[in-house]
Amino acid sequence: MLYDQYFIDYLKERADLVRRLYFITLLLLAFGIGVSGQEPDLTWLRAYSPVPNGPLQSRPDNYSKKDLERFRSILDSFKSQRTLGDWEGIYAAGGPNEVGFSTLRFTLESGFASLYVYTCTPELRNIDYGKVIDSQDMIELVSEVPADSPRKPSRVKLVKVDWGDRRYLVQVNSLKAFAEKAVGIFVPSEDGGGPEWWNFWESGDPYSKLSGRPRLPARFRHLERSAVEATVIRVYPRQIFSGFSTGRSFHTAESAVYRVVVSAGRKQGVKKGLILMLDGTNDKVTITRVGSSTSEGVVVRAINKNTKADHCLSEEAKLIQCPEITRGATASTIVGNFFF
Repeated sequence: MLYDQYFIDYLKERADLVRRLYFITLLLLAFGIGVSGQEPDLTWLRAYSPVPNGPLQSRPDNYSKKDLERFRSILDSFKSQRTLGDWEGIYAAGGPNEVGFSTLRFTLESGFASLYVYTCTPELRNIDYGKVIDSQDMIELVSEVPADSPRKPSRVKLVKVDWGDRRYLVQVNSLKAFAEKAVGIFVPSEDGGGPEWWNFWESGDPYSKLSGRPRLPARFRHLERSAVEATVIRVYPRQIFSGFSTGRSFHTAESAVYRVVVSAGRKQGVKKGLILMLDGTNDKVTITRVGSSTSEGVVVRAINKNTKADHCLSEEAKLIQCPEITRGATASTIVGNFFF
């Protein structure tokens, strides 16, 4: 009798679960959102973009079936174009992105098609496509949006930027921050707001070494900046702190802190929060106070919790003897690093 009651309760719970799932399914269908078994087949995308293994989920709340059809037709049209102009081709999104990737393809004849794949699910999270308006120093991407699409129409202006064998397409409102970040002098605001330097697309060898500075079109040349170079002119005695903040990073564990003075200040473009690398080391100098021609900063190193000695690692993450921080050491901002 007891078993029968348990079985009845189990069936009731199952029936309640089925009713809930049925109600959720009706809601999804009512809002045009696909459910399992109705996912569009996106395997064709592998012919155009590297995508994770396994099924790639769609996001019908971000784009419609007509969007996908038109998106695919533009990608197909690229196949027939054998010759590309100077700026036409395939670009990858710039800046750090640890959970996905974005690509942009465009020709003046076929238009553009861009996508963002979120790799954790994985899913084709966003797509965009439309026509391209070309001018001497920029292109404009004008979205095409069907009547049933949840996408919003947009017009994005991208400035053409050369740097070595790489090419960049940078959003106009991000160009100043991009130019600063390129030579390592961009400092984020304390509240996290301000310009976003990562709104750009990149084409070319991502592993080629960059030097100098990117070349902006003539009317934007006033935004070009140079890297900051300096010499350490004073080193204060080493101190050990627990819970130390540089203003850009916080070090919870006990750390060795070296306060230094460098031979560059406001006149050389130094700002509070700027990071310099001590040449020949992995040590960073974070600027904490800026003068007219000199600045103060700190170098923070991990320490051995037993011996309290500085703890330094090579680029291969092997333990090495820490170099001495001395007067006369040179330091400079990091050129071409868009990832830290």
